[in-house]
Amino acid sequence: MAIENMSRFQLYIFDKDRKPLLKRLQKFADVHFVDVRRNAKDDDVLPAPDVSLEWQQNNEVISKVQWMLQLLEPYKEKPGMIQGLKEGLPQASLEQLYDLQESYPWEELYQYLQSAHQTGEDKKNQIANRKQEMEELQPVRATDIPLEALGEHRMTITQWGTIQSKQLEAFEEQTKDEPYLVLEKIAEDGQTLYWQASFLKEDRHRQEDLLRKAGFQPMQVQGEGTPADRIRVLEEEIRQLENDREEARNRIKSKLKELPELHAYFEALQNRKLRLETQGKFGQTAYTTSIEGYVPTVEIDRFKKAVEDVSGQAYVADFTDAERDNAEVPIRLKNNSLVSPFESLTEMYAMPHYNEIDPTPLFAPFYWLFFGMMGADIGYGIILLAITFVALKFFNLTEGMRRFVKFFFYLSFAVIGWGVIYGSFLGGLVAMPALIDMNKDFMVMLILSVALGLVHLFFAMAIKAYMSVRDGNPMDAFYDVGLWYMALVGAILWLLGSFLPLPAIVGKIAMVVMIIGMVGIVLFGARDSESIVGRLVGGLYELYGISSYIGDFVSYTRLMALGLSSAFIGYAANLIVGMLFQAGIIGYILGFVVFLGFHFFNVFLTMLSGYVHTARLTYVEFFGKFYEGGGVPFKKFVHP
Repeated sequence: MAIENMSRFQLYIFDKDRKPLLKRLQKFADVHFVDVRRNAKDDDVLPAPDVSLEWQQNNEVISKVQWMLQLLEPYKEKPGMIQGLKEGLPQASLEQLYDLQESYPWEELYQYLQSAHQTGEDKKNQIANRKQEMEELQPVRATDIPLEALGEHRMTITQWGTIQSKQLEAFEEQTKDEPYLVLEKIAEDGQTLYWQASFLKEDRHRQEDLLRKAGFQPMQVQGEGTPADRIRVLEEEIRQLENDREEARNRIKSKLKELPELHAYFEALQNRKLRLETQGKFGQTAYTTSIEGYVPTVEIDRFKKAVEDVSGQAYVADFTDAERDNAEVPIRLKNNSLVSPFESLTEMYAMPHYNEIDPTPLFAPFYWLFFGMMGADIGYGIILLAITFVALKFFNLTEGMRRFVKFFFYLSFAVIGWGVIYGSFLGGLVAMPALIDMNKDFMVMLILSVALGLVHLFFAMAIKAYMSVRDGNPMDAFYDVGLWYMALVGAILWLLGSFLPLPAIVGKIAMVVMIIGMVGIVLFGARDSESIVGRLVGGLYELYGISSYIGDFVSYTRLMALGLSSAFIGYAANLIVGMLFQAGIIGYILGFVVFLGFHFFNVFLTMLSGYVHTARLTYVEFFGKFYEGGGVPFKKFVHP
């Protein structure tokens, strides 16, 4: 249960083996590459292999395949959520992906889908144009003036157009003195008036300018027959275009059977992209390639075997233990099956450096304990247990999702356990014996919460002391942890003496220990300062940090508060349901719905609150005492 030991390697191969070796190492997967030029001087820099053209071509294919997937996916019949979880995502081996990459006829499929899609889009645009024309003609549908009468004739021009009713008076005023302008209102639609305007062809520009200034907006109409005739023609054309568009959609649907292979091909291209981009970290000479990186120490023999499968004995490899203080060493956590589900919390915060310790097995028991205190209901724990058990047993989950579900599966036992301690079952629905009565023992719960918080904080400080001793700095452990233990324990016992009947000698000893600890913090808290004044001022500032511990202790009262809030929400739901049950059969139905709705919502809210607030106690109070983080995650050489 620790950070996995890493070994740094330097590998030299013939350049002809570079591409096949990368394929073989993708099957191996457990290798993390670094740039060979990261520490090189300018005159020692080896150029990277030039794969820019391949990378560009591969990206172009990726874009086209991605477009095809986006085109086909909406036509796919979506399984129900439960069925989808059972089926999971399609999986293909790297060997299958490599074969598919070489043989899949993607170009033929792309041309077919592009043609069908373009046809559908063309029909869609034609339908939209005809619908717009129909919309413009609808208000004048009743007129019997043929559309052939519009447009240019031998001596005249006839147009249809609109004006707004509020402009009518001004329109008539501006056009009344035009002897060669004939106006006729042909329809009305709300505030829009439809007019026909006829004028001499030779006077076109003046009349069109006059009409425009008067608010006349010409309509663009075409076709034969009356507006009603034209609308019927458009309706028939739209029906035909819809049929054509549906045929184009059916052509696309006919290729749905290609989706599984298309997804696999897309995955193959992404893996090829990874191989191409990784080569940017290599160094190349005329005949050889230089590669550097890290492998887990236990995997060195398998790594050598992978190289030999491609290069035989024609390679040079040098392996050294990774330097403890090197920030570039990639981090992979290695924990047993009980602890590994908690690794996601460490990863979400920050991976440790190689010279740190893996905090996961250290915080996991506390996280389990605190989450259970915040949930603390037998019924809610059983619900969480049942849901996660079914998901783990029957659903085809990804590795990450399985780990996340297993995380809550383990936590469900803590919720049940604290439910037994508090005697809570679905908010008091069933009376249970309790070791701690949530309705009475508030002070006990408060003291318990703060006491557990004290243990949590002191354990984190002990980890810091251990790391100092491990690194050969035992005095740092005393100055940074031991003196704080003295100050805090002394202060706590001294204060307790005011409330509890402790012997007077205990209070005196506690006060002396507290003073010694505080003086030590002032003297040694800023021991790296170069001046005495700086050391004392820095020490006083360090001692002022004791106030933060008060806030830390108060933070742990949320263990009690969230446990109580969950229980009281459940209790309130039960009261409401009890009142509804008194209203007869309708009340029973509504009560059952309210019972399920309230309690499932409370389960969700309780688990979410427990997850967030326990993570907060871990990240702020626990990690803040010893953990730095910021390590580089180990990246497997395979597309996720």
